[in-house]
Amino acid sequence: MAQTVTVAHHPELTWQDAMEIFQRHFSGKYKVRKIKRTIARHFIICRSPLIGTRVKLEQSEGKTSFVFDGDAPNALLALLFWMGLGILISVIIYLTVLKPKLKAMENEVKLYIENAPEFK
Repeated sequence: MAQTVTVAHHPELTWQDAMEIFQRHFSGKYKVRKIKRTIARHFIICRSPLIGTRVKLEQSEGKTSFVFDGDAPNALLALLFWMGLGILISVIIYLTVLKPKLKAMENEVKLYIENAPEFK
């Protein structure tokens, strides 16, 4: 969910200027880079390929605001991460829930085959 913070009105401030201010502040700690498609947000502050914050400068009459929200800077890597996490969860569910039930049913069938009078 996006957050909005209103600051002192600076009608001369452009999003490029704001990005430079963020770059100076976060230099050495995070990377700040322009977003290619600037419709929703102007730039992103990147902590890692999976953790970042997208920022947009909004200027309205007598008001300067920043709208920002968390996002993965590298969408492909984030997709692969979540797919991998989904596979991991599936494996855990298989091993902890399904496999014991499958094994129990196998044992039931084995016991039936070994003891059924029809197969003696």
